[in-house]
Amino acid sequence: MPADTFAARLLAARRGAGLSVSELARRASLSRQQIGNYEAGRSEPTVSSLARLALALGCPVAYLVPISEKPVEIPIVQKSAQLERYPV
Repeated sequence: MPADTFAARLLAARRGAGLSVSELARRASLSRQQIGNYEAGRSEPTVSSLARLALALGCPVAYLVPISEKPVEIPIVQKSAQLERYPV
């Protein structure tokens, strides 16, 4: 697994905090399997799970999320008629 991935950062943060997978799972209200999948790079957390992991580890969310050098493609969403009823 590349060194600057979510999986690598999560593993480093967990080990740095001296927590077992079971203890991190308990503190973050996630399953051991989820933590294992995240650390193995098989899946990535939801925003909610990411926030709970950061809180359980005592680190900022930004630490767990690596910055990509690649541009991120964001699809453009057209305004719906319903949104136009609520001007900003």
